[in-house]
Amino acid sequence: MGLRHSTCSQESSPKEASSQRPSVEGHRDASQHTPKSSIFPSRQELTPDPSRNEPSDVPCETTKSHAHAAHPTVQGPQVSDAYWVFQRPPNNQRTFYFKEDNLEFSSQFDSGNLIQVERVDAFQYRMYTAMDCGNAPWQTNNRQWFHFSVRGGSKDAIVTICFVGMAHSNMFTYDWMPVMAVVPTRPQYSRITGKAHVEALETMPETPGYPLLVHKPVLKDDADSDRGGDEGNNDVDDGSPATTSTGATGGTAFSISPMSKASGTGTKKKKKNVAMNLTFNFKIEAEISVTYTPPQGRPDAPAIYIASNHPYSYSTLQCNLATWQEEALRSSAMQESSVQVPDYVVLRSISEEGGATESHCRSSLTKAPAGSSVKSKKRVGSSKTDNVALSYGGAHSGIYFHREVLCKSLEGRDITLLTISDCSGMTLERAHLISKEDGLPYSSALGQTERPFSFSGKQYVVLTARVHPGECPGSHLMHGCIDFLLNCTDSRAAALRRNFVFYIVPMLNPDGVVRGHSRVDSNGVDLNRMYRDPSPKQHPAPYAVLALLRSLGSHVTLFIDMHAHANKRGTFLYGNSMGWVNQIENLLYAKLVALNTPYLDFRRCNFSEANMFAAGKSGKRKDSSSRVVAFTETGIVHSYTIETSHVMADTLNQVIPMTSCQAEQLDTTLPSPLPVMHSPATFRDTGRAMLLGLLDIKGMNPISRLTFTQFHSTRGLALWLQRQLQIESAEMLFTQAFKKHGKEVQATTSESGDALLAAVMKSLTAEEYPDKITIKGARLLPRTTFSGVRSFVPLETAIMLLLQTAPTGPPRSVLYGSSSGATANGATAGGGTDGKGGGDTQRRGTSPATGINNGNSGPNVIPPAVIATRRRSKPNVTPESTRVEV
Repeated sequence: MGLRHSTCSQESSPKEASSQRPSVEGHRDASQHTPKSSIFPSRQELTPDPSRNEPSDVPCETTKSHAHAAHPTVQGPQVSDAYWVFQRPPNNQRTFYFKEDNLEFSSQFDSGNLIQVERVDAFQYRMYTAMDCGNAPWQTNNRQWFHFSVRGGSKDAIVTICFVGMAHSNMFTYDWMPVMAVVPTRPQYSRITGKAHVEALETMPETPGYPLLVHKPVLKDDADSDRGGDEGNNDVDDGSPATTSTGATGGTAFSISPMSKASGTGTKKKKKNVAMNLTFNFKIEAEISVTYTPPQGRPDAPAIYIASNHPYSYSTLQCNLATWQEEALRSSAMQESSVQVPDYVVLRSISEEGGATESHCRSSLTKAPAGSSVKSKKRVGSSKTDNVALSYGGAHSGIYFHREVLCKSLEGRDITLLTISDCSGMTLERAHLISKEDGLPYSSALGQTERPFSFSGKQYVVLTARVHPGECPGSHLMHGCIDFLLNCTDSRAAALRRNFVFYIVPMLNPDGVVRGHSRVDSNGVDLNRMYRDPSPKQHPAPYAVLALLRSLGSHVTLFIDMHAHANKRGTFLYGNSMGWVNQIENLLYAKLVALNTPYLDFRRCNFSEANMFAAGKSGKRKDSSSRVVAFTETGIVHSYTIETSHVMADTLNQVIPMTSCQAEQLDTTLPSPLPVMHSPATFRDTGRAMLLGLLDIKGMNPISRLTFTQFHSTRGLALWLQRQLQIESAEMLFTQAFKKHGKEVQATTSESGDALLAAVMKSLTAEEYPDKITIKGARLLPRTTFSGVRSFVPLETAIMLLLQTAPTGPPRSVLYGSSSGATANGATAGGGTDGKGGGDTQRRGTSPATGINNGNSGPNVIPPAVIATRRRSKPNVTPESTRVEV
């Protein structure tokens, strides 16, 4: 039997929580004398941490929770700010000790989630996670994340864990196993070897001792991170407030046996599964003493840590922010010692309020002698608001690193805003406040920090991540971006700093991260559905980011929000629908990213209108997500959500290795054959590729892979994409014409082949010829919606394109009888032997050369096929409208 310790302690103060717990001896005595029916002691409300100035948690008594559930208090955006008061949800992080196996399990640390444990047999346990905002009236169905620590036990003992009632998610079926770290001997998380047993459930079992933790019967909602727009299904809800639960299954409606039969296996019931039981084994690699002190989630807290996927906590971010700041200072000092500083430059450390420091150039300061070399720089202080910059200009203009607090979360945590660039183009003026009325950024409005310097002649890039707390890959993607931007030896990183200013918000939802939530904040709200009309009081992070985007206006050249997908394999971008000129730019950026990393699947990207405005039955719409609002409100063409699987890649691009000594290690190694399980290294490689794609599309990459491809340049790739988009548009127009007029035309003419094709196409009336079209199932392109079809693919152009390309199947193939090709030189149209247009892509279980199942075959470099058989003398791309390389 197990004892639960400190059941309602404040999650952000584990040390204080531990002070509420009895001594080791007291717990051992209680374990020996407590009957099984009383192993769940009554909960007590703890005094809040005065150092954080936070209100206490909602009382956790079951009777009080029932009272709340009977009259739910909606904390969503429908309550106006004038009447809205934030109520902290209960703390669901717990610690358990089992005397029989001398094992302690705990989730009382940053990002921990484990609310109940039951011992089944020796070293066999059932575990339960808390839903987001669990035991609160605004509890949601999101229940996909777990993270806990293990202490005690016997070295090399095998422990069997069954997580009961996890929210149904396809990722758990993709050869999934949890990740584990052993602190301090092996602090890096890696997948546990073996294979988990997954049992699908049509109903979610109860959590013993917590009658409110049940699946609520609400309708599903669309989500960028879960459903994938007009493709696939969403397996978690939208985070809307819960209602009183009725009719849950019993607490024993599951089995820990791997031989148990999965429910809902029938065809009709397959989509009704709402939950899963996950069973796996792990070995106790190190016997760590049970100290009855909850782990702090830091490297100095010895424990075995197990999580559903690679974690990235709020405290990890704070440590990394300090590390990046030190790296910027260190690389700055190294370059200062060897660079000749112009006579108008002087290095100076200025002590700001809060101990912040910044080195910068001002013509009003004392001038350094001409040709002098700066040898050292004194650092005045160090704090979380430090600002770092180098102050010399020219080709070696160093790293400018500025840190401030953009806003505060509902629970008072910092939402950090970073500014990264170099000192070229730096003016003598500080940037204005984002919003003086709203006090944004928070720390600069209060005078705790200064705003970063303004820059002239540079475009801005805005990067955000972790609006959904359970999507840790988003933070690993962001980590790769920041690491690369601060690289002082790579000429590509220097080019990025020289040409752009990066505004970075690494973690939008720190409250959800700390509490171990999967999707929502501590108010039960999906913040990525609040950008259309955010409240500064209820949704401070979306409100601040939108204010930042509006303040930068047309100077923003790229916006990316980083996510992870629970139901799909691979990595892909979601973009927006727009006119054909801009849509080619959209496709161009995505293809350039795919050329720079093995992991981005170009054809799985989605730029459709349906994926912009899809609305779930619960009423939440995707047009309130950040990427859509950034486009519709501020006109940013390159506005994306990047999604990556938590678990595995679905394709591998054949990336040309870079042999330059300036390139990093991953640039010189080809990926291993599929399947490839994702890790922080693969995520970071993709993050870096997003920045390399930006350099390529602007023609600023000093070490570009494009030179070694069949496209040769950005312009060449843009023309290829234009051609493919025209061909696919013509194909869809013919399908539409044949469906409406094919039988009639065939009945009135004896023509066949090319002549019949032209006759069918000309049967389209002006009203039937659309000006907007959505490309689906294309051979070489992702799903895409664009307007301006009539000018982009006039009727005569569409007919010519069809005559130049071979049909891939009906209805066009029926025009040629037994012949499988068109008359124009028998041009191939597949672009790849698998018929999916993946000529430069290796898909799971296929040989890149033959398409035959061969999981052990290595990747071969095969360039994408060009469908067109004739070259056009003049492209339809308007040079002044499309940014391509000259």
